[in-house]
Amino acid sequence: MSWIKAERGKNLSVLFISTAVSFAVLELFLRFYNPFGFRIKGDSILLYPHKKYLIENSNLRGTDKIIIHTKNSLGLRGTEPPVDFNSALTIAAVGGSTTEGFYLSDGKTWPELLEKKLKKDFPSVWINNAGLDGQSSWGHLIFVKDYLSKLKPKIAIFYCGLNDIGLSAMNRYDEIYAGREENRLKRAVKFLSRHLETVSCLSNLYLYLTYKKTGITHGNLDLKSAKTASISKEEKSRIIEAEKLNAKAYTERLSRLAEEARKNSIEPIFISQAALCRKAADKTSKINIGRVRLENKFVNCETFSEVLDLYNRAMAETAKRENVFFIDAAGLMPIDSALYYDLFHFNNAGAEVFAEKISGPVRKFLKNKYNK
Repeated sequence: MSWIKAERGKNLSVLFISTAVSFAVLELFLRFYNPFGFRIKGDSILLYPHKKYLIENSNLRGTDKIIIHTKNSLGLRGTEPPVDFNSALTIAAVGGSTTEGFYLSDGKTWPELLEKKLKKDFPSVWINNAGLDGQSSWGHLIFVKDYLSKLKPKIAIFYCGLNDIGLSAMNRYDEIYAGREENRLKRAVKFLSRHLETVSCLSNLYLYLTYKKTGITHGNLDLKSAKTASISKEEKSRIIEAEKLNAKAYTERLSRLAEEARKNSIEPIFISQAALCRKAADKTSKINIGRVRLENKFVNCETFSEVLDLYNRAMAETAKRENVFFIDAAGLMPIDSALYYDLFHFNNAGAEVFAEKISGPVRKFLKNKYNK
């Protein structure tokens, strides 16, 4: 029996040492070369200056076959900051994947196209695309505090709402900013994520898998072959009632966004979230989009559309209360599958139409504020 115990102890020691060595080797590897490029570490957002993505043979409908996506010295998309930054009309467009346009080539995202449309009236205008795939309004608040507070553009355009719907992946920020004490496990994970690349990667993988459950991910849409789903009135009512509480919390976050921006001498603009996933007929195919099935708790686009309206109304009400200039892009954008490659993300044509639709209101706002 003593021999068995000794062997068992030896095996456990070997297992412990080999695990520790493997962990150390993986940690060193990730410190020198991290292939994932995750953008969250602990409770901080990471940017990657001069990063270049090359996506070949893209099959996303209405996008370039070869997509070139470049970050500038700030880690954003667009031209380098003007030499005389303080005298230029500087704007940062903040949002999630529908702002970043990860799968649109340089110069074809709506913030870059908007800059071109405003140049005639405002030669010194400079717009950088500060969109980050998957980022919610909590992430926008962190981004303003960590980055825009130092950059200090004159204006920040917040195009958001989509990633706040039914999203649990970023809920740990609720406790941070609400002043509530996090539990020990969350504090430990956050601390280890800041200091260990392996823990940071595992945490980000968890966030990614959680985010995938929302169904708001990139893909290729074919409405003609899309599956449909129906939902009972009782189930839809239950979902919408639950989201009303989340939409109320969203208004509080938007108020804090406006407050934080203005505290740093940045004037906010709010833009409501447009999407193809609506309770309507598609302009191109004439198909009823509302019946299209979603792989999430909303079941179909009809339910999701009503929830999205809740968030967009919440933004409009907050903008009125906080005296923030508001653009109802959801009402301006046509429901047309020719402008999207999936239910949520613009293709090249969609980004062009979106930039054109919002350029008029933005131009009017800028003339009232700066052309005195």
